[in-house]
Amino acid sequence: MASIGFLGLFSAFLLGSPLYLLGRVFPPATSVADRILRRAIWTLMKVQPWFDGNVEIPANPGPVLIVSNHRSHLDAFILLSRVAGIRILAKDSLFRVPFLGIMMRLMHQIPVKSGQMESYFEAMEVVKARLSRGETVHVFPELTRCPPGFRGTLKFSVLPFQAAIQQNAKILPVVFKGTDLAWSKGTLGISWRAPIVARALEPVDPAAFSSALELKNAVQHRIDQALS
Repeated sequence: MASIGFLGLFSAFLLGSPLYLLGRVFPPATSVADRILRRAIWTLMKVQPWFDGNVEIPANPGPVLIVSNHRSHLDAFILLSRVAGIRILAKDSLFRVPFLGIMMRLMHQIPVKSGQMESYFEAMEVVKARLSRGETVHVFPELTRCPPGFRGTLKFSVLPFQAAIQQNAKILPVVFKGTDLAWSKGTLGISWRAPIVARALEPVDPAAFSSALELKNAVQHRIDQALS
């Protein structure tokens, strides 16, 4: 935990924050800050003695919409440690956590209010705008973490897939296995070296589907198959 505090403070606030602020007037600085934060979080994950992860996610997937199942808070950390500049749709309560909230805003993460569909619709407009600018955006279409040990996936929202179709953005499905065993929903403790797998599947072209519902069902089926 000391390593998390030291490296997090050093990379995020001493290096990342000034560069993100500079990026408001000099955009290339934001890309530098994104790479620093990715490397710092990757280092944090590597030095944790409890972490036993097999991660196969491309570091530079390009302007795609990443969608995945959601099993643990670890899912987001793994994504941030692998993909520089990823923008994740996250519940707005995280943006009110001291220090963390500041960094999430500087990193241009996307807030959404839990349980409020109007906020979710507004967030989808932000997702579309980010995709149109060529950013890598991630959405958990289940909208919540599944219960520990749950098999398969919960119901997917169709809205992220509609956004992908409207922006003609390819979808990169990602599968998380075992993160709920390492850090379960509703618990503070982390299990020692629970095996974790995070794997990207083949990209999906939304142009090959006649509707957002058909696209959603196809992507969810692929993720479910990879989980079985």
